[in-house]
Amino acid sequence: MRRTSGTLALSLAASASLGGCVAAVVPLVAGGAIARQELRAEGSQAGPERNSSDSADVEGSVTIADGAYADFALYALQFTTKADVTETDEAENDVSALLVDPASLMPERKPCGEMPLAALIDLDPAGGLMSLDEGGETPDPLLGDHLRQLREADITVVWISDHGPEAAGRIRSRLVRARFDPFGTDSLILMRFAGESKQVRRRRLGESYCLIAIAGDQRADFDELYDYVLDPGMAEPLEAMLGDGWFFAPPPFD
Repeated sequence: MRRTSGTLALSLAASASLGGCVAAVVPLVAGGAIARQELRAEGSQAGPERNSSDSADVEGSVTIADGAYADFALYALQFTTKADVTETDEAENDVSALLVDPASLMPERKPCGEMPLAALIDLDPAGGLMSLDEGGETPDPLLGDHLRQLREADITVVWISDHGPEAAGRIRSRLVRARFDPFGTDSLILMRFAGESKQVRRRRLGESYCLIAIAGDQRADFDELYDYVLDPGMAEPLEAMLGDGWFFAPPPFD
């Protein structure tokens, strides 16, 4: 059976400021879900429209209501619902959504060993930051239910944004009010100092958790190599990661 994570805690701390951005302790825990879709043009992409009355079954007894993050949740839950998985099978299948060597442009994934599971959702829209204003619509009202099922399966839910630590309270408020994190227990990975990349923060998270699924609305939300590769065709082998660890989905907030 799949191991459980127990009590999970992680923190990012800094004692100095850089570029006027004051560093702070931001707890890390994890979370996410998202939709598989056919590849279209490069850049920002949203998940396909789904009928919310539909549902999808995970191997075992888990049922997920359809929605923009359904495939993300189904994928993550498969690591906890295979009752007949052997230790050998776990070693082969329980690999993260992080690449071993992004520069190689090959889909070789970082092995997880016995680390607890986590799922990551990028809060920012392509080319910008999530709005801190209350209200507005959410692209997937079912997201809260998907994330509840992940937590019940001992999968840590983590949120990431390029906002600084001063925005943590307002982001937390939006997550609680939307019922995406109703008890305010998920963790946020925010920019501790000016210029700290999401790549660095994702890799740091992967040192303590098996990051099995990442949701975002552009390829660079999965790995920053897409911000630098000169010929997108060279990254073609990585398309195999889409729907298999990497999931396109609209940002949780409009």
